[in-house]
Amino acid sequence: MPICAFDISSDGVARPMMDIDDRAAVPAQGYRRVHFDRADSDLEHWIADNVPELPGQALLQSQTRPRTWAICNAKQSGCIVT
Repeated sequence: MPICAFDISSDGVARPMMDIDDRAAVPAQGYRRVHFDRADSDLEHWIADNVPELPGQALLQSQTRPRTWAICNAKQSGCIVT
C-alpha cells in the first residue's frame, strides 16, 4: 500500500491525495507521485492490482541504480524512472 501520494499539476503545484484509488482524479496535464514502503508485505500484490505491468516490474526491482523506460502503446504513454 502507498505511504502517501501527490498529484502534480503541469504548473508544478503538488496536491496531497487522500484516496490513492481515485484514478479519475489524476490531473489531465500532470502526474501522480506515489511513495511506497518496499518492506510492506502487501506491496507486490497492490502493485499487480493497480499499476500497469511494465511500471510495476520497474517499481519492484531490487537493484538501486537508475533506470528509465518509455511507455508508448494504445492504452498508455509516459516515462518511468526508478
